[in-house]
Amino acid sequence: MDNSGNAYVTGYTSSTDGTFPVTAGPDITHNGNSDAFVAKISNAAPLPPPAANTPPSTPALFFPADGQTGLGTTIIFRWSQATDPDGDRITYDRCLRAGNTNFTTTDCVPVGDSTALINRAFLYAGFGLIGIVLSGWGAIVRRRKIVVVIALLMITGMALVFCSGRSRRGGPTVSNEVRSTVSGLRSG
Repeated sequence: MDNSGNAYVTGYTSSTDGTFPVTAGPDITHNGNSDAFVAKISNAAPLPPPAANTPPSTPALFFPADGQTGLGTTIIFRWSQATDPDGDRITYDRCLRAGNTNFTTTDCVPVGDSTALINRAFLYAGFGLIGIVLSGWGAIVRRRKIVVVIALLMITGMALVFCSGRSRRGGPTVSNEVRSTVSGLRSG
């Protein structure tokens, strides 16, 4: 026994193939050849079990409200992006059911990785900015100041509309928002 309380066991064993078993537990067969062994028995507490996988946060539905009616045949579902404390990749499945029936089949479709989603307002704003720059450059070259002013006002107005965070269906956008569009629904 050492100063830490660990015990060492030494000895020899017999086996026919000249090896000592490396798996847990004794070799209960007598195989004819001798092998020496050393085993350390620790007094330390057993290792804790590996940490369980922590589930991600639950997304909050932004649109449509649960039970909302009169939405038409194309709906843009919007919910908050979930976060995972373990850093695991998060994917979403969208499951639809008719009326108040229970889920009896797996009518679910994958929505995809939230990191791949693009906010289209930023895309349109980028196009608007490019238009502003090109309009200004073209007007400077041609020296038509009134055209520049009108074009800049129009493009600025379009950029403000696209970046205002509003859409025709679904209300304001949120920065941590995930969207999925469903079309071809039947009303009624």
